[in-house]
Amino acid sequence: VVVPHSVRSATTVICPSEATAGAVGRIMGVPSERCRVIPHGVEAQFALPVTEETRAETRQRYALPERYILQVGTVQPRKNYIATLRALARIPAAERIPLLIAGGLGWGYEPVIEAVERFGLRSWVRFLGYVGPGELPQLYQLARVVAFPSYDEGFGLPILEAFAAGVPVAASTAGAIPEVAADAALLSPPDDEVTLAENLLRLISDESLRERQIEAGRLRAAGYTWAASAAAHARAYREAAAA
Repeated sequence: VVVPHSVRSATTVICPSEATAGAVGRIMGVPSERCRVIPHGVEAQFALPVTEETRAETRQRYALPERYILQVGTVQPRKNYIATLRALARIPAAERIPLLIAGGLGWGYEPVIEAVERFGLRSWVRFLGYVGPGELPQLYQLARVVAFPSYDEGFGLPILEAFAAGVPVAASTAGAIPEVAADAALLSPPDDEVTLAENLLRLISDESLRERQIEAGRLRAAGYTWAASAAAHARAYREAAAA
């Protein structure tokens, strides 16, 4: 009750993406001229080089395999972990690499645990639980590919974190993901685990494609800074106060 009332009465509604602004208009009836799109930024630490000593410590702490797929986010239905599991099961065992899930167990997590057993992936999937900001950059940088097949995202910060860390991304076409990722990620519909499996396998094995996507991702991430986001917020506040 409070949020819809606040949104409808606000002079300016700040949204992190055009997709979110569109949803605010559709769901809450806010005119587009009152929505201001100000994207998030990505922390610089994700792009900072990790020393070999730190890499070794992180590998030992988490018992990391040499190559792995990483998916970041709370384990809940919206994050579509089951699509990742279905895709992983479709990849031939000889070409498959483990999936590491960095995120706490949220509401509705049980089907994900059950799917690991149902698809015969017990030895291929590990739940790391919540990983703090001090160690998350290393997990990204050591990953072979990041999966992000969400059903909906108002922005999709893990995409930019992966880009900044120099890791290619296979994501969905839902919500703000195409807006944020553009052509720097390989995209597929959230329920299309066949194409997701193909995209993951290509990013695991095709070195030429990996290099192109990594470079595109770094360039994409460079355009999203918290300094620019903060400056845009300050301008929006001043304009709203003067209205």
